[in-house]
Amino acid sequence: MWVRIGSLATIALVMRAGTALADADADAGTAARANASGATYGRATVVAESVYGNGERPREDGAVRASVADEQLARWDVGGSSDPSYPSNRPGFHVAPRVVVDISLRPRQLPVHSSRKGVLSETAVLAQARNHGYWPFRLCFEQGLRKAAKLRGKTRIHVVVGADGRVRDARVKNTELDDREVATCLAAHAEQLHFSPPPPRRLGLALLVDLSPGDAPLPGLRLPETDGAPAVPLDARRLGELLGTITGPAGACYAKALTSDPALWGRIGVRVDVDRHGNVTVREHESRFPGARVVTCVKDAVAALPIASAMSAPGSFTWGLRFGSPQPPAAAPIPGEISLSTSTNHSKVAESPDTRLPLAR
Repeated sequence: MWVRIGSLATIALVMRAGTALADADADAGTAARANASGATYGRATVVAESVYGNGERPREDGAVRASVADEQLARWDVGGSSDPSYPSNRPGFHVAPRVVVDISLRPRQLPVHSSRKGVLSETAVLAQARNHGYWPFRLCFEQGLRKAAKLRGKTRIHVVVGADGRVRDARVKNTELDDREVATCLAAHAEQLHFSPPPPRRLGLALLVDLSPGDAPLPGLRLPETDGAPAVPLDARRLGELLGTITGPAGACYAKALTSDPALWGRIGVRVDVDRHGNVTVREHESRFPGARVVTCVKDAVAALPIASAMSAPGSFTWGLRFGSPQPPAAAPIPGEISLSTSTNHSKVAESPDTRLPLAR
């Protein structure tokens, strides 16, 4: 009987990393020693994800929450290594799409700074445009990135703010983006901005939104169909139980890899395709796990399973294993006072609000 995909129970295997395991089938929880330096690596985890088919993958409720989860998944797909030249170790590595918001006003329309209550300043306009515009602008951009991964460019929007602080008009003046729909989306969300305290009179300003991709591709929302075959329902429980049997061998391979690279972590996503003859193809999907031998170990273990017998029709699905845990990100530097000038744009800014802030649903 076919059932729709459901969430699988998370399988966590906890092990001590270090000692080479002679048998790939050995218990992944076997105690192991530290690396060659003698330092204890600690507890490494192997977590199995849910299975999803070639329809849409499950996502968090709410556009912002879903985007934050996608960003975390993209970071896992890159992973980490002891190699200082590995992408996630490079200075300035930034997973999320880059969104820089600037403003430009005519001289003396507003004071640059103001400590007086009820007086709007250029500093306040800039801060509010960034704080309230970042997530709407980023979501517009992500729609375009899913169609063109190299999309980038600046968009200048003419904004008219009424005496009540609400935007009365927002129109695209020019854009470098190849996707006009994204620029139109930016203008539509700019029209929803509200500035407080309101300006003393009608205010015109130029809003510049500079967009560029992050250092990791956005995870896909669905699998490309194979040979034009339609999406088919999967027996997720049966597949989950079957795939769960390889977490031990996979964990053993990971524990062995940690002896030579104690900072190794990341995700291995695999795509499994079963054709009408029962032939099974397994390949790494979207992830770029930095341990090639662990990837081979996982792919071989999946390929050895009787996948075809667990499916009564041809189809595709993905499944992932997460190894270890990300290194804590370096603390962001505290920016100095922002220097504003009505004749120049201002681009040396933090690009994204802390994702721990309350998220709109």
